[in-house]
Amino acid sequence: MLQMLAPIQIREGVPMSAIKNVLSQDLFFVLNFEMTYKGAQRWFADAGYTMSDIELFKTLVFSEQLPEDHQFALLNLVVDRYENVFFQANRVFEHNADDEINDTHDPMHQLVLHILRERIIYGEENALITLGLALIKDKQATEPQYSALHSYFDTI
Repeated sequence: MLQMLAPIQIREGVPMSAIKNVLSQDLFFVLNFEMTYKGAQRWFADAGYTMSDIELFKTLVFSEQLPEDHQFALLNLVVDRYENVFFQANRVFEHNADDEINDTHDPMHQLVLHILRERIIYGEENALITLGLALIKDKQATEPQYSALHSYFDTI
């Protein structure tokens, strides 16, 4: 996961809940306007942080499940994304809109957006319930779209 990121010192007086809210909102905007799920996966991999789908999903949607030092490292990576060459290489641009990595209709990308939105508006518990229901429904589908996440709750 993000174990290779250097730990960042926690600033006194900044509540963790405020930092987590900023991180969730920033990741929502990144995935909504700048990069797809697959682009984010490649972004982290290019930067040396290769993750499975479950690890990436947790990182993007439920980052508070990461150790606190990794949360700060992820926040720094997201906040400083415009200076990050790996981020720039994986952004969605008109000239590369046909690449598979830039497919905004990709089911995993849409699921991440849906669960992030759910989390921001209704909270973490409701987001987990929504994710659980989506995965149950997907497991019963004739053509599952989220099979990489079917064991998500086995990892919590």
